Amino acid sequence: MTKAILIAALAGFASAMLAAAATAGAGFGVLFTLIAPLPLMIVGIGWHPLLAVLGGAATSAALIILLRGSAGVMFAIMVMVPAFLASSAIWQRRDISGNIVGQLCVGAALYGGLVTVIGAFSISFDYETLQAHLLKQSELVYRFMSNIPANTPLEPVSGSNPRGFIDAYAQAVAPISAAMLAVIYMLNIWLAARITRYSGRLPVEWTNVPTMRLPRWTMPALAASVFGGLMSGYPGFILEIMGASLVVAVAALGYAAVHHVTTGHTSRSFVLGPLWILTFISGISALFMLGAGLADLVFGWRDRILARRNNRNI
Repeated sequence: MTKAILIAALAGFASAMLAAAATAGAGFGVLFTLIAPLPLMIVGIGWHPLLAVLGGAATSAALIILLRGSAGVMFAIMVMVPAFLASSAIWQRRDISGNIVGQLCVGAALYGGLVTVIGAFSISFDYETLQAHLLKQSELVYRFMSNIPANTPLEPVSGSNPRGFIDAYAQAVAPISAAMLAVIYMLNIWLAARITRYSGRLPVEWTNVPTMRLPRWTMPALAASVFGGLMSGYPGFILEIMGASLVVAVAALGYAAVHHVTTGHTSRSFVLGPLWILTFISGISALFMLGAGLADLVFGWRDRILARRNNRNI
């Protein structure tokens, strides 16, 4: 028991240090921040979900006492809770199938959206006040990027309308934040599962991620969030954020499906290589993978390709 408590405490401390790495600036500092949930997820998956709570709660309490601010609460919401939820989902299963991997993917995406909504509520429960805050921050970003001092008139840069950029940025910052958090949580769950698997502490059987399937309700939920996002006020804002999160999950399904159907194919490297290069360079291929994910959800194109291949091999 003492050893387990020590492991939980060290994992919480490690997650806190990774979360604080952003203060070191860009580069590795940002990279370390992205994997802040990883130590607690490893402990939760490899030992027990309650140890993730124990280590996270102790760290949150320490941050609240030492910093006397919201850092401890933010750590609990953004690091401890997702570590507990992910490890609990794995521990509650005897074996991991492609379906539960998809459920973890969707769960991670939706939690990224939830964290974004909580962040918006922390600014204001009044939607108009929130929008005014986002516009103000967007203007600060524009002034910084254009090197325009504060309290000076906004002038067009290279013929572009500054107000158009400011409005667009204010509208996009929340959905983009939700999408980025979704990717971060997916990445941490995947890394934690692989690390615990290689260490022999993964409590269940794990299947390859490319075989994952998203829950059947994903497509109706995505459609509802997209159309609901057209509503005004906070309801539309929340649904827009959740829609952005689900888009990430569907795009991840597209990547998984392409990996699945190219397994064992001679041209696999010629397909996956350019795909990931384009993803990291421009992100344009992610739009194609979103289409692939939607087509897999609606039409099941992956199963048709695999079925034809299996029939040829019989």
